[in-house]
Amino acid sequence: MAPARPSRPKRASFRVATLQSIDSGTAILLRGTLTEPAGRFVSRLHTGSVGGTVADRPVAAHGRSVLQWFLSRRTLAGLWCLALAVFTLPPAIAQPGVGLDPSWELGLNMAVRQHLQWGTQVIWTFGPYGFASAPRYYYFSTWLIGLLLRLAVHAMLFAVLTYYLISLRAGPWRWVLVGALFLLPVVAFITFEYETELAVMLLLYLSAVNTRMRSAIRMAALAGSLIALLLMIKGTGIVIVATFLITYGAFVLAIRRSLLLITLIGSAGLSLLALWTLAGQSFVNLYAYFRSSYEIISGYTAAMSVLYEYPTAYVWQRVAFAAIVFISLIGLLAWALLRRDRPLVCLLLLATPLLLAICKFGFVRFGNQIYFYALAVVIETLILVRMIPPGRGVRMLAPMLQPTAIAAASLVLISGVGYASGAVPRAPEWPASQLKTRLTTYLSAAAVVAHPDRRADRTAMTSAAIRAADPLRPQTVAALSKGRTDVWPWDIDILYAYSLRWAPRPVLQSYAAYTTYLDESDAAHLKGPAAPDNVLIALREGDHRYFAFDEPAAFRALREHYHVEGQDGDFLVLSKRAQGESTRLRPAETVHARLGDVVTVPTSANGRVYASVSVPYSVRGQFMNAAFQPGELHIRFQLADRSTQPYRFIQRVAADGLMFDTYIENQQDLRSYLEGRRDHPIRAFQLTSDSPADYTGRVDITFLTTD
Repeated sequence: MAPARPSRPKRASFRVATLQSIDSGTAILLRGTLTEPAGRFVSRLHTGSVGGTVADRPVAAHGRSVLQWFLSRRTLAGLWCLALAVFTLPPAIAQPGVGLDPSWELGLNMAVRQHLQWGTQVIWTFGPYGFASAPRYYYFSTWLIGLLLRLAVHAMLFAVLTYYLISLRAGPWRWVLVGALFLLPVVAFITFEYETELAVMLLLYLSAVNTRMRSAIRMAALAGSLIALLLMIKGTGIVIVATFLITYGAFVLAIRRSLLLITLIGSAGLSLLALWTLAGQSFVNLYAYFRSSYEIISGYTAAMSVLYEYPTAYVWQRVAFAAIVFISLIGLLAWALLRRDRPLVCLLLLATPLLLAICKFGFVRFGNQIYFYALAVVIETLILVRMIPPGRGVRMLAPMLQPTAIAAASLVLISGVGYASGAVPRAPEWPASQLKTRLTTYLSAAAVVAHPDRRADRTAMTSAAIRAADPLRPQTVAALSKGRTDVWPWDIDILYAYSLRWAPRPVLQSYAAYTTYLDESDAAHLKGPAAPDNVLIALREGDHRYFAFDEPAAFRALREHYHVEGQDGDFLVLSKRAQGESTRLRPAETVHARLGDVVTVPTSANGRVYASVSVPYSVRGQFMNAAFQPGELHIRFQLADRSTQPYRFIQRVAADGLMFDTYIENQQDLRSYLEGRRDHPIRAFQLTSDSPADYTGRVDITFLTTD
């Protein structure tokens, strides 16, 4: 009898199709065969467009070797993310300097320590979390919170960037291309603020094109949280946030996914309230915070532009390059709309306004254009790697020229050519050369965390440097210690160095009070119950401005409510009057003139003469103010024996009552004026412009006097 044949093992077959790609319409087809009793499972993974297969590779179900795990796509992506995040780590700690910028950075830290309210007690470009934007050590608590926030956003950016490439099913060369970006000198210019903006842009894109609604909602919620953080870092970030909300909202409404917009707004609102509360801010000040931020934005271009103040090379060539960038981006957007490439349309809608806002910021101070070039390299490269998904060939070659050319040109500008030619003010900083220095700062940071004596040493070093730059006599420090003090126009760091109590006016530094709203906020503070007991004031001028015209209403309030106690080095020491003067300005004479005319200043019985001046923009000037920068205005005074140098004239505060009693050229003139003397009466003045076509040419002056 023949032996029985062994029974064949049972086999079960299946086929599962799952949509995998979030933006290219591809699918994964999994086919497998299960064999019993051995229990082995062998499958084939098929990837390609829906309805077709372009790849076929086996996947083993049982254990993988260590090498197989290491070489898996997910592991390699994680290692890529980790390596780049470490290679581009921001500095952990830095020793503060002395001067204008370190002073306001210190002011933000001091305001947080004193639990001051933003929008009413503090009005500045940066918000309650603005102290986190720089690694300088002033106080342990604010430094540590700032470090943790910077590291969290940094890690988030590279995690989202990794997910972005995974979502595109990017091949090795795309990973190499994006990774190579961060080996180039773009890293030094991608600040904490810009990292947050890039992370928001990518999250909004991934949310809008994700076919899985739950994942899309999670990404929209995370983007909303980062938007709230961005607004808390910098109040003027409302421009970027508004563009994100408009472009993202328009896109998701067009594809009928309004829930994503609701999620984004809801998450941003709740996160904003949470962060605002954690910063010790009152809900009632939220409106004042955004209102004052709007004022800072609206007056920034005309007041802070420096095109005509300092030598600037290749001005119109750089303007032309920026125009090419945006015209080509709009052309690429039109092409994507014609092809109905929704993901690319979404990415361009989010990226273009972001680049435009950064470009506008760079054109105001002009040297800051380098940030635009750095962000252009990154954003255009992200567009480039998105434009050729798997399965498409040379049909995409011509449109690829836009991101390729712009990224390459921007890279050339920041990699040394721009600096050598004078088009870029800073030499390139290659990340590899700075890596050891940046990593060493983490050892210093660890020492500061572990050893309180290191904190005291850093504080002592900073205080000593400030005292060396601005020495005060012990008698002066003792007198100021009896009350609260403010410093004009910007040396806030003196208070830190000498451990004096601070009672700041809302706009922390005088040059930034460049609209009537901001000027009058400072004036109201000096007249109110929270006014400082003492004021240290030095005659310091920036951007060729005239000191007495920086914040006219506040300067008038200072003269009315404070008197001179003495002088210490560069500073006059003022004390609050027991009873301040109550003066009211009334019109005395109105004059209508033209730009370039010499206007005579009338005399007054009590010697006090003020003026409200209006110099309206032309249509061209309004456009230039919005798109680039308007021509600067300048004022020149005529005295009895000479004419003065021209000074920058800030249009937005010219209606606040400019003081025309006497000319203040130095510290002695300032003291004489505050003590009631007028050593250099102003006889006449002349207003001119570097670009007269930006103004109507009419100059309306109402001279004012006091009762």
